Amino acid sequence: MENNVGAVPCALKAWQDHEAELLSWLKKTIKHDNLLPEDLTQEVFLKLLRQRDGFCQVTHTKAWLFRVAKNLLIDQQRKHAGKVDIDEFSIEQPEDELELIDYLAQCCLPRVLSEISDDDRAILQACDIDGMKQADYAAQHGLTITAVKSRLRRARQRLQAQLQTACQVQFDEQQHVAGFTARD
Repeated sequence: MENNVGAVPCALKAWQDHEAELLSWLKKTIKHDNLLPEDLTQEVFLKLLRQRDGFCQVTHTKAWLFRVAKNLLIDQQRKHAGKVDIDEFSIEQPEDELELIDYLAQCCLPRVLSEISDDDRAILQACDIDGMKQADYAAQHGLTITAVKSRLRRARQRLQAQLQTACQVQFDEQQHVAGFTARD
């Protein structure tokens, strides 16, 4: 990716830090097509560039990049209905960070969820935990899809802030979860 005119420095830094690992992960995940991992990596980069300054607000850039790649993989699989050979067990972030995040979710998330507002908890439970589509949540609660997206984004931000405070989450220099203090 050489011509990055108009790209935001925080996006370019994240790309430089994680492009090789992302491509490597895609190559391990997609076993039948040598070109598809590179194509998907380019698509991730384009999505990154489209974020512009908004990407600078992303706290876990590596997780964002891998989530976009995973979503593109799933879209690709749906498009070709069974033609893409994706090893389901390898659709994950690097193990150490994932294990730490899973442990954080098990130890702290239930208690922190009980401490946030009822409205925040309801939308997070429905859309993020139970997997309800945002459009269904909007219809069920008499809201516009835009209102649901905004409320969900704000609820996620408040949950993240509460998790960071209540569980004393520590981050490494790349803003990955490096540790936390479990709560009873």
